[in-house]
Parts: sequence; structure tokens; C-alpha cells
Amino acid sequence: MTAFLLPELPGSPITIRRWLVTPGAQVTAGAPLVIVVTNTIEAVLPAPGDGVLAMVAVAAGKVAEAGTVLASLEGAAPQRVRATPLARVIAATHGIDLATISGSGPAGRINAADLPVNRHRPLEAQQARQPDEPAAIELQPAQGPLFTAMPRIFGANPAVRLGDKPLPLATVMIEADLSSVLGLIAEQQPAFTRRRLELGLATCLAWAVAAVLPQHPYVNAHWSADGMILRRRQHLAVAIPGVGGKQAWRLICDAGDLNLRGMARALGGAAMANPPSAATFSIIDGSAMAHKYAAYPPAGDHIAGLTVSAAQQRAIAIEDKLAIRPIAQLGLCYDARGCEHQQAIAFLNAVHTSLERMAMV
Repeated sequence: MTAFLLPELPGSPITIRRWLVTPGAQVTAGAPLVIVVTNTIEAVLPAPGDGVLAMVAVAAGKVAEAGTVLASLEGAAPQRVRATPLARVIAATHGIDLATISGSGPAGRINAADLPVNRHRPLEAQQARQPDEPAAIELQPAQGPLFTAMPRIFGANPAVRLGDKPLPLATVMIEADLSSVLGLIAEQQPAFTRRRLELGLATCLAWAVAAVLPQHPYVNAHWSADGMILRRRQHLAVAIPGVGGKQAWRLICDAGDLNLRGMARALGGAAMANPPSAATFSIIDGSAMAHKYAAYPPAGDHIAGLTVSAAQQRAIAIEDKLAIRPIAQLGLCYDARGCEHQQAIAFLNAVHTSLERMAMV
């Protein structure tokens, strides 16, 4: 008998909306089994294998937590081991059988943190470094050139490939209500104008990102010949729409030490055609781009890059009432070898929360 567990899902609480199969029915692997909803998504969970639905443990309309046994299947075939690329690399390096590991990710996927290997240096050791000294993490022993260059969307700026294979990029996106941010811009723009500064969405987004990057080190990182480097300092490369629709890049050094005026002053500096090499994280203002659901690849050798779309007026439900709000898409494109889905979602949610709280700063 196989237990059918409730995976981790974005939002909370998780409510069982409707069972699509009744007890005693035959199911096949991947067939829709139950519909669940949170405050952000509605998802259809598939059967983990072939078998008979023996028992439903959580009835429709009930609230359950991730990891709860929802049902049990008799005669179900063992589920294929699901693991992130980073977890597979660690398991292969240390000879760990993934079939023996219980995953904490969505649908039981195994994350790097689930493996019984302390492969990263302790936090105290990282904090003891000098501010300018990067913390290196070795992914695997290098045998010949590990990364090679290839053309990228940003002109001559190089991307990396793993041997002859394409870079394993993944993308997550969330919707963001920009009401408070746009209200702050309208309120503060006259004061910025008097100082010959411009307060725009890119400025506010850079401030929000700098506020949360210290809590998300695997996003503020880049590749080197020795592996992945976690950066303590925050140097942001920000792309703003320029003349002819081309992106003009600016560099904000030590962004975590700046307020909004400092951000605006840095973004008013000299523009560059390509992302600056000193940057540790990239932000793209996609408000002038045609595809609002696009999340552009990380610039250069960065682990991740953030894209924000133009805000569009949409009707949303707020406390059982409809309201028209400016909604934009926040997208994070990341290298799946260095960052995991849960870490990417946590970072996006933190940026979203930071943006919503800007009016209170």
C-alpha cells in the first residue's frame, strides 16, 4: 500500500476542494486524483502510481498541511525518484542512493537540503570572512574545462554551458500588486525631481531586492572555474529601457547600504551596453517589452536574474469585493544547479512583500 502525501504548495492554507476518484476505483500513474486550493493557486494532484484508491484520509472541504497523508493506494507501483539537479550532483558525488531519501519538496521531490551531507561551509565560517572575500562552494572535482562560453541575449555577454549540454535554466513567476509602489512614486517624485533625480519602478525594485538579498545567498551568487561563489556584497546590474527599445545597464554598488535617493542617483549614472562584470545580481525592467510573461536569463555568470513586467490594470478579489489594481509579473530565471525551486519562490515572495511594504518605510 502506498501513501499519497500532500506536497508543499505556494500559499496557505491548503484546502481539499474535490476528490476526482472514489474509493475502490482503479487509477493509473499521473491520472488526476484530487483538486486542492490555496490563497494563490488551484492545483490538480496526480496519482503517484497504478493501483486502487483504497482509502481517503482527508475529505473534501477540509484543510491539511504539507506532508499529510491524503489517501492510500493498493498495488501502486513505486514512484520514480524525483530530485533537483543539485541534489543529484551531490548524491552522485557522495554515492548516496536517492531511493533511500525522503524528499521535502513538492510531490516528494528531493532537495539538496534533504541529503545527509554537510557539503556547505558552516554559516559561522562564511560570516568570519572579510567583506571582499567571496565564499566558494565546490560542486564537483573539475576534469577538464567545466564551463564553456556561448552567445547570449545580452550581446557579447557570455553564458555558461555544462560541457556540451544546455544550461539547466528554470523560471518561476508570481503576480505583484504595485499599488503601494506606484503610489509612493507619485507622492515622492516631486521631491526627487527637485534634486534632479528620477524615481521609477526600477529604483523601487532595486531597493526591494537589496533589502532581501542577504537572506537569500544562493540567489546572490555566480559561477567561477572552481564552482559557485556566494557573494556577501550586493552589486546590482539594472537594465532600464533605453533609446530604440535597447536595454541600458547601470551598476549599483553596495546596494544594501543605499536608500531610495542613493539608488536613484546610482541609476542616473553612465549607461553601459552590457551588464557590468562587477555585478552579483541582475534586474531587468521589462515594462517596455512585448512579452509580459517573459523572465530573461541571468546576465553573465550569475545564478539568477529578476525581470519585472509592465503593470496592467486588472480586477482582483479583495475581501469578497472586486478592485482594480495595477498587477505586474515578477519572474526569476535561475540556474537549477545552484538554486532550487523552493529557494527561488521564497526569494520572489520576499521581494513582493518588500515592495508592498515600501509605502510604510
